Amino acid sequence: MIVDLLKEAAVTYLWSGNGITQINQPLTIPNIQQSQSGKYFVTASNDNGCTIVDSINVQVDRSVSLNMPKDTSICSVDSAFLNVLSNATGILWSPTNGLNDSTSFNVKARPNATTLYTAIAYSGNTCPDSMGKVKVTVMP
Repeated sequence: MIVDLLKEAAVTYLWSGNGITQINQPLTIPNIQQSQSGKYFVTASNDNGCTIVDSINVQVDRSVSLNMPKDTSICSVDSAFLNVLSNATGILWSPTNGLNDSTSFNVKARPNATTLYTAIAYSGNTCPDSMGKVKVTVMP
């Protein structure tokens, strides 16, 4: 027999995990930190003594810093080296035209025309965390 706790009687919710305890409300963790990643449990109980337990695994992505190079100018036969400083685990460049690698923190850019490049840096679970832009001006 399946019992719907919400229909049978008043329900009490107890959330717990990683030093958190909350009663009778949605679980909220203001300013959550990466160290608070882990499994969180909810126990729902009604006045008739029925109890059910469930859990959810929460992965908190770390903040990513991104230090972009300054805008630069090159002659049409030259290249610019764009070196990004970041604590990210990966980076994606767009557009990719004129780049020797669209997934490297240190790329060589030789566009045919002035180009505004965008870099999106991400951490462990690939959520985009930080974005920066750099303009490469091509002189005749």
